[in-house]
Formats: sequence, structure tokens, C-alpha cells
Amino acid sequence: MKDENSPPDPGASPLLPPVLGMVGGGYRTRLTAQAAISLGIGFRVLADAPDDSAAQVAPGVGSVFGGNRSTDEVLAFAAGCEVLTFEREDVPEELLGKLEPQTPQVAIRPSPATLRLVRDNAARGDGLRSFGFAVAGPGVAAGPGVAAGGRELAVSVARSPEGQGVTYPVTLMLRRDGERREFIAPAPDLDPDLALEAQRIALKLAAELRLTGLLTIELVESGGQLSIGDLAATPHDSGLWTMDGAATSAFEQYLRAILDLPFGTPGAVAANAVTVTVLGGDDPDVFTRFVHVMAADSGARVHIYTNQVSQIRPGCRVGHVTVTGDDLEQVRDRAWRAANYLGLGTEDPTEYPA
Repeated sequence: MKDENSPPDPGASPLLPPVLGMVGGGYRTRLTAQAAISLGIGFRVLADAPDDSAAQVAPGVGSVFGGNRSTDEVLAFAAGCEVLTFEREDVPEELLGKLEPQTPQVAIRPSPATLRLVRDNAARGDGLRSFGFAVAGPGVAAGPGVAAGGRELAVSVARSPEGQGVTYPVTLMLRRDGERREFIAPAPDLDPDLALEAQRIALKLAAELRLTGLLTIELVESGGQLSIGDLAATPHDSGLWTMDGAATSAFEQYLRAILDLPFGTPGAVAANAVTVTVLGGDDPDVFTRFVHVMAADSGARVHIYTNQVSQIRPGCRVGHVTVTGDDLEQVRDRAWRAANYLGLGTEDPTEYPA
């Protein structure tokens, strides 16, 4: 075996980066594309239109437009890739049944079998119980920031084709007006033993599903017990904080997993990370308000999901803000003020979720 410090063989062919295709043009694909660019990975997007969030940042030759639910279009798109993945796991059965037989040269990650298990609610519930996991009942969300009988948590695990896995700190998910708007990591006031149990559940379930990629488990914490509420086998909003609050973002880790690259460190880089999503208001001029946010809080990290002012509409999610620091209440206040000013033109955080 050649020593890793030996000079490269001048006669050897260079290792070319793989071509990865992602079906879906939304903001999760956009954030994954940004991670791919940093790694020098060839990234292609199958989007509905040129102004889709991901299509706005994908390289010109990397964007393909068309109805991304069309089986024929996805198969044609896959033929130009070495690895294919999806922004969402609700892939039509007709497409799942044809992908592997008709594109044998393409690695589908997560696999069609894993995607079927994750999206099928009835089979998923039976499978989780057979694995020995507690399953939360339907309608886990009830009220601002509180699940029925407990708190909403999430834990993500990345798993390679060889079965290696890494987990992220457990995240607390809080709602406002019924929508998840705030993500806090590590989840505050969570018993350390429960946090370890959540990560153990994630690793075990990823192995049971034979996952290659990123699995996020939504959990309900109640009475010192954890139960599973939902699963996602594609990038998840609970991982938004990792872009600025973790050594390796969940979006990059997702790429590392499906491309069989060594994992990066998943740990948090600060005592607390808080992400608040930005919703559009009556005035769409978010970009002008950047100036105020940047001047008022140089530590607030802003991510906007569109390059076009015309796509910023009242109530529409247009981005997120992440703030990190030692004092959780101060961090939350800063994150809400920045997000509210960007979207609504007011710093007042009113009452953020309890």
C-alpha cells in the first residue's frame, strides 16, 4: 500500500469529482447546492422553472427544468448523474419502481426501499414498533411550541454506505401560529440521558432502514420519555442551525454520506445556536433591510432563499437567521429581532414561543 505522504504518481489519472443530481428546486436543494459548490462537487438540479430557489444558484449547465414529478423527465435527468437524490421523500411509486432497473449506472441515495419505508405512514408505524420504538399518536403538535403532551425535538444522523454514522445534537423545535419557526440546539433543559437516548434511537433506526444519507427523527418528549412522531430522509429544517452553529453543516454531511466521503465533525461550535425562519411582510424590500440587521448585530447570520424581490410575499418563508452565543435568552432575542426586521420591518420580537 502506498504511503499517504508519498508524492502522487505523475502517470495516474486524476480523480474527478462525482456528478450529483438532486430532484426538486426548493430552498433545501439550494442550501445543499451551496455545500456542493464548497466541496467542488458537480451538482445538477431538476427544478420546475428557472426562478426556483435552487435553480437561481445552481451552475447554468447544472440546471434542468421541467415537471420534476414526471417519471420520464426524472429518468432522463438521472442518466446524466452518477448519484441521484431527492429534496423530498414523497417520490411517486411509479418512479421508484423504474429508477434502479432503468438507471443501473446511477446510485440512488437514499435507496427506493428506504424512501418507501419513510413515506408509508402505516408501514412505518408498524416497522418502528417492531424495532421496539415508541410511536407518538397523530397530531403531535398542539399549541405554540408544545406538542400534545410534550416538547417537539429532532435529531439527525448521517449514515454512509458502509454503515458508519454520526449524530447531531438534539434540537428543540418551537412553533408560532402553528408553524415551526424556531430551532434551538442543543435542546435546552433536556436530560443528558434522554439526549443520548435520542441519538441512540437515530443511529439504530438509520441502521434498520439501511439508510445511506441523512435521517431526521422528530420526537416527542413527555414525562421523561421519548416517542417518534415523524421521519425525514432528506434535508430537514431542524438542521438549518448547523450551517453556522456546527463544525460541519447537516447539508454538507448529507453530501458526504451519499457520496461516501469521510464525515465531518457534527458538534456545535457554541453553547447555544438559535435559528428563526424569516417570513415575508407587506414590504418585500428585504435586501435593503440587510443593512440595518448587519449594522445592529454583526453576529447574526442571514440566509435568504431567493434572489428575486418578486418572490417575497406576506407569510411566505424567504430565509432564516441564526445566532450563536453563551446566553440563550440573549441569543433568542437577537435571532427573533433580526428575523422580524428582515421580514416585517420591525425589531420587536413580541413574545417568542415558550
